[in-house]
Amino acid sequence: MLMVDVLTAGFSALEAHLPKRRPSHPRPQNHARGLHKGSSPRISMLTISRLVRLAGGTNLHTGSYVGKMSRDVSENDQSREALRWDCYGLKRVFSAASGGVHQGKVAGNLDGYGIDCIVQAGGGVHGHPDGTTAGARAMIQAVRSWTSGVSIQEYAQTHGELKRALGRWGLD
Repeated sequence: MLMVDVLTAGFSALEAHLPKRRPSHPRPQNHARGLHKGSSPRISMLTISRLVRLAGGTNLHTGSYVGKMSRDVSENDQSREALRWDCYGLKRVFSAASGGVHQGKVAGNLDGYGIDCIVQAGGGVHGHPDGTTAGARAMIQAVRSWTSGVSIQEYAQTHGELKRALGRWGLD
């Protein structure tokens, strides 16, 4: 997968990658870093979402419902819908939530985005007290907790990796 900062490289960089038919992960880096705040001009995430979809992105780093990249819920909702609605035959694009996401934040992001999203949790996987493999297992367990409708606290009682992750990071 190729990560493309569409605000720096331009949307044409994303389009140039299309003939290779490989997944791309557009990320509006300057938007995420907050360089748009204050009196500087800002491109809304809704506009970025629409342009990424038109340019053929496969997923888009849209922020998170819970985590350090969380923002106005209505902005996340608008971006999510722009990436999914029936748009003249264009393929749907996955929202990607990341930034301070760990097992305790999985449910909040899935509640917002639904199952058709990518939950990126680098620190939540690699920072697990028992290592990366246990962190990956704990992420899967957190998702399975959500999909089964069982609270994460209850699910963790019978899943050691998840219990250790929640012991480290909690739910917030």
